[in-house]
Amino acid sequence: MAPRLPLPVPTPVRTGEPTAVFPRPWLVAARVPGQPGDRASISRDHHAANSLAGFLRALLW
Repeated sequence: MAPRLPLPVPTPVRTGEPTAVFPRPWLVAARVPGQPGDRASISRDHHAANSLAGFLRALLW
């Protein structure tokens, strides 16, 4: 799905199955360049809204 989306998304690099040491499935994802969302300022301009709308539309197709 990631190649069809208009914004970068983390893609799985490796997955693991539950074991006695760690009883949950796990995943390692590639880093997406940029600033973490919890540290970025909130943008309320048209570009941000259009980017989000395009991303959500791509998820539906």
